[in-house]
Amino acid sequence: MKRVFLKEILLGGLLLFLLAPPAGAAVNITSMGLSPSVVNPGTTVTINYTLTATVGTIASGNFTVEFRDAGGSPVYTFPNNTLSGTGAVVSGSITVNTSSFQTGSYQVWLLFNVNENQGGNLVPDYPSGQAGTLTVTLGITPSQVSAFLSLANTPSQRRVADVIVSLCSAQRAGVRLQSDCSTLIKAAEGSASDRQGVRDALFGITPDQASIPVRASQNGVQAQHRNLGRRLAALRAGARGFDLSGFQLRVGDEVVPIGQLMLAAADTVKSDASSDGLLGALWESSRWGGFLSGTWTQGSRDGSPLLREFDFDGFSLTGGIDYRFTERFVGGLAIGYDKLRNELGRSSGDLDSRGLSLALYGNYYPSDNAYVDFMATYGWRDFDQDRRIRYTVLGTSIDQTASANFDGRQWSLALGGGMEWSWDGWTHGPVARLEYVRATADGYEETMSNPSVAGGGWALHVGDQSNNSLTSQLGWQVQYAWNRSWGVLLPLARLEWFHEFKSGTGNVLGYFLQDPLKETFTLDNEDDDKDYFNLSLGATAQWTQGRSGYFLVQKILGYQGLSLTSVSAGIRWEF
Repeated sequence: MKRVFLKEILLGGLLLFLLAPPAGAAVNITSMGLSPSVVNPGTTVTINYTLTATVGTIASGNFTVEFRDAGGSPVYTFPNNTLSGTGAVVSGSITVNTSSFQTGSYQVWLLFNVNENQGGNLVPDYPSGQAGTLTVTLGITPSQVSAFLSLANTPSQRRVADVIVSLCSAQRAGVRLQSDCSTLIKAAEGSASDRQGVRDALFGITPDQASIPVRASQNGVQAQHRNLGRRLAALRAGARGFDLSGFQLRVGDEVVPIGQLMLAAADTVKSDASSDGLLGALWESSRWGGFLSGTWTQGSRDGSPLLREFDFDGFSLTGGIDYRFTERFVGGLAIGYDKLRNELGRSSGDLDSRGLSLALYGNYYPSDNAYVDFMATYGWRDFDQDRRIRYTVLGTSIDQTASANFDGRQWSLALGGGMEWSWDGWTHGPVARLEYVRATADGYEETMSNPSVAGGGWALHVGDQSNNSLTSQLGWQVQYAWNRSWGVLLPLARLEWFHEFKSGTGNVLGYFLQDPLKETFTLDNEDDDKDYFNLSLGATAQWTQGRSGYFLVQKILGYQGLSLTSVSAGIRWEF
C-alpha cells in the first residue's frame, strides 16, 4: 500500500509540474555582434541581436545599448529601443552614430526587457550580454601626417599644421576638433581635389590676418593726424574764428548744405548774443577758434607669406576748439571719430573697427618765417572680426565663420616744424616731423557659426598684440598765390620722405580652444617698409568775407605691397 500511494503522489506532482507554467521565462540571447568594430569618430556602428524563446513566444519588449569603459561603467547609453518583431525567434539591429564619442575602447552591452507569452500568461525576462568591443580611433598613419604637412604653403600655416598633428595624434582634442583634424589629415592622401581642400582648409584656419587690427589702429591715428595737420596749417595761415569743413547730406537727388546752415545759425547767435555774455565773448573774441574736418581713406595691402592680403576704406572726423594765447602760440583740444573696414583676401572675412580719440594740439612761432607744431592723442577702439573657413574634403563641404569682438587702445605723440619763404607770389620751405604711435589690441576667443557640425572645432584663442612705430618725415612744400577777380587760388604741392626707425607688431601666439593643453603656435608678422614717400597735391581758394575752400589728395609712394590714398575737401567760413 505504501509503495502504491507513494507512486501516485510522484505521478501527480509530475503532472502538476508539466501543466503549470514555469515560475520564470526562458528567453535567451542566441547571437550578438557589431560592425565595424574599429571606427573613427562620427562613423555609424550597426549592432545585431537574435533572441529565442524556449517556451512560448516573445510578445513584446525593448532594450538599452550601453557602451562601458574598461571598469564596466556606462559611458554612452541609448535606451528605449523597441524590438523589431515578435515570435519564438526575434532578430534585429540598431545603428549608433559615434560623432560624440571620445577615442578609446568600449564594451558594448545589450540589456533586454521582454515579455514572453506562455499559454496566455505574459512573463517578463531580462536577458543581457556583451555584443563585443568597439574601438574608436583616429588611425592616422605617418604617411598621412607627412602628406598633410607638405600641403602647408607658408611658415604660419606650417606652425598651425604642426599643432594640429600634435593634438590629433595624441587624441587629446575635444570631440568636434578631434573629428575635424582626423578628417583633414587623412584627406592629405586623397584625390587631387581632397589635397586642394586641405590647402584651402589651412588657409582658412591659419589666422595670418592677426596683425591687421593694430595696423587698423595705426591708420586711424594717422587719419586723425591728417585732420589736425590741416587745422594747424590753417592757423599758420592766420585763420581765426570757427571753421566748418564742407559736409553735405544727400536726400534723393537733393543736397542739403549742412555746413552752410550751421554757419547761418551761428551768425544769428552772433548777432543776438550780448557783448558781455558768454556767447558774445566767444563770437567776438578773435582769440577763440574751432574746426570740423573729415578725411576719406582707401587702400590695399598685398599678401605675403606672413600677412594675408586685404583692402580697406573708411573715414575720419575731427572737431575741436582752440585759443590764441599770444600772437605766437595757439593751443587746442579736439575729439575724433573714425571707422575703417578691412576686407580680407579671397573673400575670407572682414574686420570692422571704430575709434574714438582725444587730442591736444598747438602751434608756436619762434620767428615770422618759422613754426613748430605738436599733437598728442589717446584713443579707444572696438573691433568686430569675421573669419571664414571654407573647404571640401572626402566629400564633405565645410563653411564656417569664426567671429570675435575685442577692444584696443592707441596713443601718439608728434612734433614737427618748418620754415616758409615768400617771393613774388610763391611760398615754399622745408617741413619736418617726428611721430610716435603705439597701438594695442586685446586677445580674443572665437565663436563658430555652427559649432556642432563639421568644421566647428577650429575656433581659436589669439593673444594680445601691439605695434610701436617711430617715424621721421622730411619734405618740401611749395604754394603759389594766384590772384583772381573773385579772390585768390593757392595750388599746393608737398613731397615727404618717411623713415621708420621702429615698427612692427612682433609675434602673435594662438591655440585651439578645444585643445586642453593649449599648445601654442607662433605667427611671425611682416615688418613695415623702412623708407617710403607721401605726395600731397591740392589747392585752397579764398573768397571775400573770410570764405575759403580746399581740396587735397595724398598718396603713399614706394611702399612695398601697400597702396593708400586719402582725399579731403571742405569749405571754411570765418565769423
